[in-house]
Amino acid sequence: MTCSWSRPNDPAMTLAACADIVAKGDPDRFRAVMSVPLAARERLLPLYAFNVEVARAPWVTEEPLIAEMRLQWWRDALDEIAQGGTVRRHEVVDPLAELVRGVGGAGCSVERHDRRQTLGYCAGCFRGLVRF
Repeated sequence: MTCSWSRPNDPAMTLAACADIVAKGDPDRFRAVMSVPLAARERLLPLYAFNVEVARAPWVTEEPLIAEMRLQWWRDALDEIAQGGTVRRHEVVDPLAELVRGVGGAGCSVERHDRRQTLGYCAGCFRGLVRF
């Protein structure tokens, strides 16, 4: 028997991982995406999983700097995808890169946000709110 972590290049495994992330992090969107044809799911699930991963960055830590680091990790991953070369191994990054490249997105630019729009600007905004 092969363990799931031993086959990171298997598209079915990464798509299943994306589906699991969306099902846990955004159940309404998961139910909606399950109503579309499989070909559309293969495009939507990586996008929605990416959305969940980025949206939960401020909720997984009490420290704004750690949340900033998580967001920077995703910025760097998007830069790698945009450059069209090798991307870091990750259950969401791999299918997201395939999706972007499949629609002719290699070479696209990742827009940098003003530092005031980052999490550090409103570090206290999320304190006391319900966590994921």
